[in-house]
Amino acid sequence: MSNTMPKFIFPEKKGIDFGIKIKNFGPVSHGKVDIKLLTIMIGPNSSGKSYTAMLINSFLNAISERYTPRIVLPRDVYPDLNDVYKELTNEYIDDLEKKLVALKEGKSFPIGKGKLQEVAAEIFVERLSDEWGREIKKVFSSSLVELPGKADKNFEVEIIQNGDNIAIAQKSEKISLTKHRIKKKKINIQSLENSPVPVEVVSGDDTLLINLETPVSVDIYDLVTDIVHYYIRDLTNKYYWPVFNLPASRSHLMHIYKDFSSIKIKSPDEAKTTGVVSAFLSDLLRFEDYEGDFYELATTMEKEMIEGEIFFDESSYLPYPEVRYKSGDIELPLYRTSSTISEIAPLILYLKHIIEPGSVFIIEEPEAHLHPGNQRILAKYLVRLIRAGVNLIITTHSDYLLEQLNSFIMLSGLDARKRTRKRPYDEEDYLLPDEVRVCLFKRQPKLKAYKIEEVEVTAEDGISMEEFVRVLEVLNEEAAGIKTDLNQKK
Repeated sequence: MSNTMPKFIFPEKKGIDFGIKIKNFGPVSHGKVDIKLLTIMIGPNSSGKSYTAMLINSFLNAISERYTPRIVLPRDVYPDLNDVYKELTNEYIDDLEKKLVALKEGKSFPIGKGKLQEVAAEIFVERLSDEWGREIKKVFSSSLVELPGKADKNFEVEIIQNGDNIAIAQKSEKISLTKHRIKKKKINIQSLENSPVPVEVVSGDDTLLINLETPVSVDIYDLVTDIVHYYIRDLTNKYYWPVFNLPASRSHLMHIYKDFSSIKIKSPDEAKTTGVVSAFLSDLLRFEDYEGDFYELATTMEKEMIEGEIFFDESSYLPYPEVRYKSGDIELPLYRTSSTISEIAPLILYLKHIIEPGSVFIIEEPEAHLHPGNQRILAKYLVRLIRAGVNLIITTHSDYLLEQLNSFIMLSGLDARKRTRKRPYDEEDYLLPDEVRVCLFKRQPKLKAYKIEEVEVTAEDGISMEEFVRVLEVLNEEAAGIKTDLNQKK
């Protein structure tokens, strides 16, 4: 059984929904970010928005598909499995064996919410904390001692999801698991005759069902080992979302990509790049010319925003694939286009070829170099991405972008016909208030740091704009004062 590749069946995920609590990390003194379909971070420059987005990125990277094999180990490379068996009493093993022997076709027996689940959860959280520590150092291109804020020498982070808690703390150059609570599932073993596969694992809300081909003939210790493996795999899937990051420096990095390609560098590691820069360039260097899930959306978006198209030119006369812009009869390499086109190009390419439904897409300052009119158009396509199943995390300084998102939140209060009758929108162009979380990074003068506060989002008004209104009031007061002085001069 342990050499058999099981078939896993997981429930469809409806959208990301977990929280991250932060204490003394970079500019952030403390606070919590609840991550939803659309998570927006606002606040002054250097207040910790990017730090927080990168921290979320590091967690999702730690558990992403490329690292899953390190967390979910095949049986033959588990650490000393005697350590697993020591946690289980002889009575427990004997009881399992008796039930397995007596198992008949079409019947099942439960393994309660007990010791086996605890052992699997312990292995999972220990390995996850190790991977997370490595990812934090990789994403931030930094030693751990450089990341805590001013309040202490150490930082703490905690993930919260549906009753689960996984908390880590940094001390010097080490990350340690400080606490965890993982909701236990029941495990049911069922025997099926003429099963299409020898082993099928079906994940439910509170039960993990393991279907075995009849007749069942396995070593009890092999069965225990495989159950631990399946349970860890199920936990991994619970926290798994593919994650992609468009850093604020993306337009500049597009030109670095050109240099990498021209000298045939195959990976950022060869050029000694690290962090989110490395991840961004890796995505581009692994580019494959096929139409992804959002190709059509991206082509519509680029026509409306930049009146042309962004594409990779792999013509034989070029020594490397070049990113180019085409509009009518005009065709230019990206480095000769406007700042708007250079800025929007990475987003277009990701949507055409990389992003898939269920992804977490982190975009720093999506409004950069965009006219307010184009920011409104961008907001519409961000909403369409969300409706298509993409989870967005954005940092922004733009009240134009937020005001347009507010309109889509308020549109959720109208039926589909009324949404589209007087406005240039589709029926799916709306946001529910519960799908949106907005976090304000607010300065604490005494601590010289920032705390994270949740901003109210309502169906009637959308996102509270108090942070931007406050700045506008200062500007209006200043302008009024200047006008008064000018009148007095006359």
